[in-house]
Amino acid sequence: MNTCSTRRRMILTAGAAAVAAAMLASCSGSGASKTGGGDSGGTFVFGSSRLPTVLDGAYVYDNESQRVIYQMFDRLVNVKPGTTELTGELATSWEVSPTGLDYTFHLRDGVKFHDGTSLDAEAVCYNFDRLYNLKGPAQDLAEYWRISFRGFAGDKDSRYKSCEVKDPATPVLHLKERYTPLLASLASIGFGIASPTALKKYGYQVELSGDSMKFVGTFGTEHPVGSGPFQFKSWDPGKKITLERFDGYWGDKAKINTLIYVPIADGQARRQALERGEIDGYDNVAPQDVAALKGAGYEVEERPPSNVGYLAMNQSFEPLGDLRVRQAIAHAVDLDALLKANFLAGAVKPKSFLPPTFMGFNPDVITYDYDPAKAKELLAGVSNKKLDIWFATEVSRPYMPDPKSIAETFKSYLEKVGFDVTLTGRPWSPDFLAGIRNGKAPMYIVGLLPDMADPANFFTLFDNQPKRWGPLPKGLLTHIKQAEEAPEDKREALYKSLNQELMEDLPGIPYVHAPTHLAFKKGVTGFVPSPLFAESMATVSLGG
Repeated sequence: MNTCSTRRRMILTAGAAAVAAAMLASCSGSGASKTGGGDSGGTFVFGSSRLPTVLDGAYVYDNESQRVIYQMFDRLVNVKPGTTELTGELATSWEVSPTGLDYTFHLRDGVKFHDGTSLDAEAVCYNFDRLYNLKGPAQDLAEYWRISFRGFAGDKDSRYKSCEVKDPATPVLHLKERYTPLLASLASIGFGIASPTALKKYGYQVELSGDSMKFVGTFGTEHPVGSGPFQFKSWDPGKKITLERFDGYWGDKAKINTLIYVPIADGQARRQALERGEIDGYDNVAPQDVAALKGAGYEVEERPPSNVGYLAMNQSFEPLGDLRVRQAIAHAVDLDALLKANFLAGAVKPKSFLPPTFMGFNPDVITYDYDPAKAKELLAGVSNKKLDIWFATEVSRPYMPDPKSIAETFKSYLEKVGFDVTLTGRPWSPDFLAGIRNGKAPMYIVGLLPDMADPANFFTLFDNQPKRWGPLPKGLLTHIKQAEEAPEDKREALYKSLNQELMEDLPGIPYVHAPTHLAFKKGVTGFVPSPLFAESMATVSLGG
């Protein structure tokens, strides 16, 4: 990497874009594109909205962490690039018992972790057992585990029974209860296989610090060790994360030598950094920038609209416990106008929380058309009309490219029918996320980027963090469990029924399934967009 590249410093706040430009001015004319070309290696600099929270897949709950972790850790199974079709990764094949309780995996020969230790059945079982035995606040962060196995050691409702080392190349997972989407779940980054040697040496402990979590073990912050095509080099807090090609990788080697992630919170600042040659690519291109970047010759890749953005309503807070109020909120908002103002033409107005591309989508659920008169009618006799909508700062997501603008749009519609609306902006991490998780946010704008090819992914919103919603319909969690455990041929009907049940209770208002875009400098090739955000940078080549 050239000396100019080593001096790059991206600023975390949008207001500091000018300062960032000044700090990068000395690199003008010799930006990222000068660090390598074609398949000859080089350095690729990616502009993220923020840096990861942690690099331990056990604790991932944000897309920026997932993006980096995906490059370093392999899973037993994965999805084929650009699809939702399952394929082997560390496992070349597998069998599922007729009961659905036993999963036998056959591992690839000769795989090594970045620290040189062997990735065998014993290492695989160590990973599953360490997740099962997490304690205290670590359990609150281990969302992927809770989604798939529901509980931890000592929990009566845990699905996990054990992991058996049948022989060095054959781990067997044993469940207490059927979980039909398990393979799809194991393809997610939460089940990346980590080096037991590194986990034991550096620790992965988590402590509670106020309302936030503190990582006291250094595996996920200083020493993440997997078996993927890139290995960890350094993390300069607030400035950049650097990965290097792992030449001992079992599969096709990465085409670039060095991969750097830098945080640029503001979308326009990311575009400007690309145009100045300071970065080679970035995600979450603002809708209004897509056509201009294409016209200027940049490489623009699109993901399909497989996500969902929604305005959540926590029924623990008044007046949101009143169904009439939630219905009035839904009727007060012109979603067609909201989408037109904030998203590209390819954005889809939702019928429910589940996108139409997933099995179990129900086109016939109850809907709440834009009808201000109906909203006012529903509010007749309601004395408390005060609402507090939280939105995230210092972040952008496909479903909320400008969270404040979307919050202001909701506010304007709701005030027209008589609500008194306060907007509360909080930093994405830890304040916004912790507030949602702990049930302190009355209403909030957020969404879900899917990472497993199954409708169960979207219903984890409701059975995984109940505090974020307040009281949910009686029987809902039971129905979710039934859909997860049912034989494959029964599940579609169950999910269609669940969609109807949710939209009748209306715990939130889904407002968009948004297409998402990434932009790269001219000549960059090999990036394959994924509907599940399962995207490897190992196939990417820099242009000449």
